[in-house]
Order: sequence, then structure tokens, then C-alpha cells
Amino acid sequence: MIKPWGVGFWGEIDHVATQIVIASILGREPIVLWNGEYRYGKSGAENAWNDCFLPVSEAARGDLNGAGLTFYPSFWSSTNLDQVRYRPGRDIGHYRPFGGSSLMAIGRQEDIIVADAYVNMRAALAWAPPEAPIAKQDLLSIYRSIFRDVIRPLPEHVARHDAIAAQLFARRPVLAIHYRAQSAYKTFAESIEKRALTMEEYVEHIDRFVADHPQGGLFLLSDLKAAVEQLRSRYGDRLVTMDRARLSDPGLVDIAFDQAGTSYALGLEVFDDACLAARADRFLGDGTSGVSCAIEFMKDWPEGSVTLLRKNVFLHR
Repeated sequence: MIKPWGVGFWGEIDHVATQIVIASILGREPIVLWNGEYRYGKSGAENAWNDCFLPVSEAARGDLNGAGLTFYPSFWSSTNLDQVRYRPGRDIGHYRPFGGSSLMAIGRQEDIIVADAYVNMRAALAWAPPEAPIAKQDLLSIYRSIFRDVIRPLPEHVARHDAIAAQLFARRPVLAIHYRAQSAYKTFAESIEKRALTMEEYVEHIDRFVADHPQGGLFLLSDLKAAVEQLRSRYGDRLVTMDRARLSDPGLVDIAFDQAGTSYALGLEVFDDACLAARADRFLGDGTSGVSCAIEFMKDWPEGSVTLLRKNVFLHR
């Protein structure tokens, strides 16, 4: 049972991807339950995963209601799996009295393992048997196979994204660009390089694309108003964006931090933007952000078509 751990949308997806791998290693069926601890759910939603994605296995929440089932950690039971125990986005990193790494479940015999704490994908793979096919794959290939075969948007979202992209990407080829606000926390606590990015670094790559593709288009994803304004003033109507909630202060950590539990629309925005970016021909992003990391995983991009100005933290941390 994969429960939320209270972070951003694509950070939750990374958690799900890693737990799917752990389930495979343990020979278990994964189930995702995004309940009230998930930051972007609809008010009162029983399982927000079902709002965006298909089930990750044949198993379902109702299968865990049988009498006599055993759980690890032992705090859990079929009657409290839906319980909200910590505040989304606020208690992350604090001591969780009943939660813990699902790697602690290796060798356990209980019927149900509950995973509500983050595990690094590389750490999870260290437990794969040497003869297992997954042990012979590189991390990028593993992530891409999970996004292709297991973490699948609902068909209605796929159709909606296809229709939006058909209108939005009138110019081809399209370079999708993800610019993330460069707060001190995101720079020094999250990035591998421990350095901020400059707009000039983005412009250098964008200018080169524009010079090589005079008829090409630009699709910008950004959480910062100033970045949108600066790039729009430089590239004019060649650059397209979606109407989004954005930060006016680049020093703020997260636009949804103070809207935990009531920000379904914000979660849908970041979900849509990444899915649209994956329909572009090239991608320029920031590997410190889960958004950019996910976009790199969402399809088998041609060699050389993805540039991350900082390393993909899902692959390198």
C-alpha cells in the first residue's frame, strides 16, 4: 500500500515509482492510496490517484478489508488505512511515530506492507536479486519503463492533452522549457550542484534552438511570473504558455504550500504541463525540479533532445 508522503505532485510520483520497484523485488502487488495526506486532492476524495491515473495493478483498496489480514508496520489495520496522520507539506521530515522505510519490510511475512516514507530508487535497487532483469537496467531505463507501463494517465486525460497540444503547438518543432523559481532552499537543499541557475543559461539554449529552427515554437512551464514576462518579451508570440497560478516572489518555496489539501486545481496544472511538455520535440529544464525529472522519464526522447541545466535529482542523488 503506497500512501503519500506530503511533497509536490511529481515528488509523490517518484515515491510511487520507487515503491513499485520495491513491490516487484518483494513479489507483492502495489496499490496506491492518495488520501487526505496528499497535497493536491479534491476535498473529501477517497483516493486522488484515481483522478489522474489508472490503477498500478489488479489489486484494489477493497482487497485489504478481509478479516485476519496482518499489516506492517503493526500500527496499521484494514480499519485505519485511510486515516490522515500528518499535514500535507508541513510534517515532511518530522518524526513519524508509525511510518518508516519500506526497505524495513524486506523479509517480513505480513500480508500488507504500508509505505508512507520516501526511499531512494538507487537504495531500493540495491536489494534486487542479481539475476532479476531490473538489476541489469540503468536508472533512466527503469524510470521510463515504469512511466510507460505502470504510471499511466487516464485515457480522458491523454485525449485532452492531445487536443490541447494540437492547438497549442501550431509551430513545429517545439522546444518545451521548464523554468523553476530559484529560491535559496531549492538551490542549496535540493540541487546536486548546490548552485542557482540564471536566466542567461536558459536564453543561451533557447536562442540556439530559435536560430536552428526559425519556424519552431516554444512552450514555457514556469511557477514564476517574472520568468514568463522576461521570456515573452524576448521571444514574442513564438512562446506559448498555459494560464497558470504563479509566484510573484522567487524566494517562496512552493505556490501550493499554504493551500495543502485544497489545491486539486494546482496539482492538475502541474500534471497537465508535464504531459504537454512530453509532446514537444525537445526539452530544456532543471533537474532539481520533480517536474523536469518526470518530463525526462515520460517518453523515450531521441538522443540529445533533452537538456537539464542541473542534474536530474531522481537519478543522481
